[in-house]
Amino acid sequence: MADDGAQYKNMSVKTMRGLEARSRAKWEKDGWEFVSQDQVSRLRSELTFRRLKKKQPWYLWPAIAGGVLLVVGLFVIAGVLKSGEDSGSTQKAVPAAVSTPASTPTSTPTATATPSPTVTAPRPLDETTAAQFLAMQWEAKFTYGGKVQWVMDRITTPHPDGTFTFKLSATVTNQYGTDQQATIEGDVGGTDAAPTITDSILYTADGQIVNFSG
Repeated sequence: MADDGAQYKNMSVKTMRGLEARSRAKWEKDGWEFVSQDQVSRLRSELTFRRLKKKQPWYLWPAIAGGVLLVVGLFVIAGVLKSGEDSGSTQKAVPAAVSTPASTPTSTPTATATPSPTVTAPRPLDETTAAQFLAMQWEAKFTYGGKVQWVMDRITTPHPDGTFTFKLSATVTNQYGTDQQATIEGDVGGTDAAPTITDSILYTADGQIVNFSG
């Protein structure tokens, strides 16, 4: 893209592989201009966007400058008054010392306020986090090895309870060392900090079916 001298604000967004078009459309609708796309991992892509920085209207500059001058003037006046007080105090005669019984100050206990704990609500489940969690949990379940290759589709929009349903493609190795193609479908719920597979199934071309939840 040609540099027209304008100042831009840049932003990078990570998204699941295969869902780049959806993420791009969302941010472009919000006024961001698409710049580039990079593959950062097996399951994630990074999209870079930019948009123009807002400029301060010219008519606000006199008000800003006036405010700065006012603050500087207040500091100068305060300094002059402080200097006058200090010089006056040095010119006063020091009275003769009068012997008086020393009084013992009484300390008053101060109640210390106990701050109330801040409770942070758990973040709703993110689509990318849900898909990665489903893929990683299935890879850990493969007894003889295998790989979840990519997310084929998010089958539905998020359910009312925030659960996502995905369809994934995988390669599974059996006990004889033979690789076979498989398809995984699964529901993932919970939160970003604690996602959960509520229901999932793996099936292969030769009819093998494996259920998984937890």
